Amino acid sequence: MDAYCREIRELEAKFYGLEFHHDPRDDNVAADVLSKLGSKRSIVPSGVFVQALNSPTVKLEEEPPTKLDLVPTIGQQVLTLDTDWRSPIIDFIKNNKIYPKGKEHEKLARRSSNYVVIGTELFSHIFVVIDKFTKWIEVKPVTATTAAMAAEFIEEISHRFGVPNRIITNLGTSFTGSEFWYYCQKNCIDVYYVSVAHPRCNGQVERANGLILLGLKARIFDPIEKYGAKWLQELPGVVRGLRTQKSRATGYSPFFMVYSSKAVLPSDIAFGAPRIQNYDDVTPGL
Repeated sequence: MDAYCREIRELEAKFYGLEFHHDPRDDNVAADVLSKLGSKRSIVPSGVFVQALNSPTVKLEEEPPTKLDLVPTIGQQVLTLDTDWRSPIIDFIKNNKIYPKGKEHEKLARRSSNYVVIGTELFSHIFVVIDKFTKWIEVKPVTATTAAMAAEFIEEISHRFGVPNRIITNLGTSFTGSEFWYYCQKNCIDVYYVSVAHPRCNGQVERANGLILLGLKARIFDPIEKYGAKWLQELPGVVRGLRTQKSRATGYSPFFMVYSSKAVLPSDIAFGAPRIQNYDDVTPGL
């Protein structure tokens, strides 16, 4: 993106001025049609020319070294060590490593509140899927939003609930990659992409994202402590609450729509609900 910005800045010097104008929706019909055509990956109609760009249209220039000691001489090799940006966060979370500088420690603590360490992996993203009919929500914390992880998530869901008929998603790279597309084609799953002009087509999962974030904020926020707690431990409880909550669209909870039975909650066991007291593991149906 920086290379494209530099190219535009160079072109600005060749003009007397630069103006930006807003195009109404009625004047942007052609761009909207092309966007829908690309999102559905449909057959290109006659009269529409397609140009495949297999390489960047701008030249990527390599920045020369700034220090003289970094320039190798003849017969000399330079070894470059790249510091992993995850190492300070993992040390701070697992080993409670404290840095001497106050601002640096505060910045690292603020960044660490968005991550969770399990073993040696750093989790910072969540895949969210919602069933269109039952409103059942599935989540998966991941270390990175790649197409391979998205395909693995759909495969895990298919093993428990069956192969879905279709998937409606956005144009993120996780769902347009070759690994995700290969898995969907192999299992006869239709993929529909939400058009840029109509993002409401994916409104159910956006609503689920908002409910999950709202539930996590209520659980991890502590007005006494300065930094938030770990969100991964609270995620299963938030999702369980959404699954057992009655939906206004169906009138039943997603748990009942999937399993045809109400979920047993901790309050039912603690206060001795009638369904718990009358349970009989010998008589069928009770």
